[in-house]
Amino acid sequence: MRVLFIVNPLAGGRHDSAALVYNAVSSVLGREEGFFRVKTTSGPGHGAVLAQEALDRGFECVVACGGDATVNEVAGVLVGSPSVLGILPLGRANSLARGLQIPLEADAALTLIKGWNIRGVDAGVFCGKFFFGSAGFGLDAGFACKYSRLFFASRPREFCTRHPGAFREFLRHKTEDISIKVDNAFVKVKSLSLTASNVANYGGPALMAPGADPADGLIELSIMPAIGPLTVPVVWKKLLGGTITSLKGFRSIKGRDFVIPRGGKTVAHVDGEVFECTGDIKISTVQRGLKVLTSASLTF
Repeated sequence: MRVLFIVNPLAGGRHDSAALVYNAVSSVLGREEGFFRVKTTSGPGHGAVLAQEALDRGFECVVACGGDATVNEVAGVLVGSPSVLGILPLGRANSLARGLQIPLEADAALTLIKGWNIRGVDAGVFCGKFFFGSAGFGLDAGFACKYSRLFFASRPREFCTRHPGAFREFLRHKTEDISIKVDNAFVKVKSLSLTASNVANYGGPALMAPGADPADGLIELSIMPAIGPLTVPVVWKKLLGGTITSLKGFRSIKGRDFVIPRGGKTVAHVDGEVFECTGDIKISTVQRGLKVLTSASLTF
């Protein structure tokens, strides 16, 4: 077995991610048969380059060691390939890892390589870019753009204390009337933020799409209604408790293909990485297009 570990050395604000991975690989896999190699990324996009090199060289497994952005880069290359994705979650949010019940501790996550339990997972496509956790536009894309992280972060205290401009960003966004084509039906909504989810988790332990199934070939579209600043704590509590669907005005729609007519450019994000898309927003899935190492106890 040939396994390449691709490490974001600064994942999660750390400065010792590479050493952590080296030590974990030695501890957990040191006596296992196989070829295990660790490489670090030098910047955005380098993870995809290293993943492609791994494919070209016949590595059976490529492990993304970092946060959602690192996982996105590596997984995007592996879609439709025979290679298997492993995840060693080192970021702040770790949305896909949480959604697939992958342990957040390094040693425990690496034991999944020894178990070699492979599941097929959907790959979402948002404006031509893959996403595996969530993608969207509106308020959450605004926060991702400003702070390089999603609105409801894994550490809510940081939202209020480390980012005093967060509420200004919140107040800047207004609801808009949106027309959505879902498969063969049309829906009109008023939305403050629109999120396409492949897994339930959103920016950490919060659950934006409690009914999302990462292997059913469907995307769950969550439409956040207008909320006042004083309602934010209520929304956060519902997200943590998995009851966001009970929020007045919140709407959830499942489908295989979505088209949202837009003019000009839209600031959006895929797995927290911001980009601009032009024209209509198109969302679709590649059903079970990605092979991932998960716990044998995972059921979906």
